Amino acid sequence: MKPTRKLFVLCTATIAVLVLITILVSPNPSSQDTVTKIKAQLFSDPDLRKLNVEVTGRDGEIMLSGAVPDYAARLRVYEIAVNTAGEQKINDQM
Repeated sequence: MKPTRKLFVLCTATIAVLVLITILVSPNPSSQDTVTKIKAQLFSDPDLRKLNVEVTGRDGEIMLSGAVPDYAARLRVYEIAVNTAGEQKINDQM
């Protein structure tokens, strides 16, 4: 193999490895991004929009707090949070 060909193959392989490493170690969405998405989902639901539910996030953990009128509303808020948060932990303090 010619030296320029070897260099090309080596550079291409190196770039491929670096891209793969970047993809594998890229961080999850930030807690604040998840909080924003959960709040948007709650606001888009006419029944949940009027509830006084606080959504906060820190260090990959999402906390739900506030008063809800019944178990069904609490469950719906929790389901939205779980479906939106992905692998982040949900701390239900409602």
